[in-house]
Amino acid sequence: YRTRGVTESLASREQIYKWYSAVAHHDEAPMYHDVAETLSVLARGELYCVLAVVSAQKSSVLARQLEKVAHHFDVIIGDQQDKTPEIERLCDLHKLSRRRVWYVGDFGADMRDARRAKVQAVGITRSRPVHSILRRAGAHHVIDHLEELLRIVYPH
Repeated sequence: YRTRGVTESLASREQIYKWYSAVAHHDEAPMYHDVAETLSVLARGELYCVLAVVSAQKSSVLARQLEKVAHHFDVIIGDQQDKTPEIERLCDLHKLSRRRVWYVGDFGADMRDARRAKVQAVGITRSRPVHSILRRAGAHHVIDHLEELLRIVYPH
């Protein structure tokens, strides 16, 4: 955050998210090349997969971002500053063993929320220098690209 001008004076998640949303221009960002193919593999994979999105992103922006891949997801939930309750609810609703649930995120808060929900925290760097930040925040695994998730989900 410091490299982008965010200081300790913006202490709450809500303040940081408000600032980040104003400068990130998520609705203009193209989807990474590996997303659609990786989701397709997971959706038709050998293991039963429930694919869900639990995000802090505003639901309206999230719908636009995921328009091309939304058909792969069982549920898409936006506007969640604390993702833990929704991750727990989805695990309970779908009767999922939490040790077989992977939450992929690119922020330390994602790793902490996944850990609190007692699921596998997977940090994704997208080649940014944040590997150690994600590890310190509790990531069980750190990957550079989404396709690497397949090796974790299907280890053989």
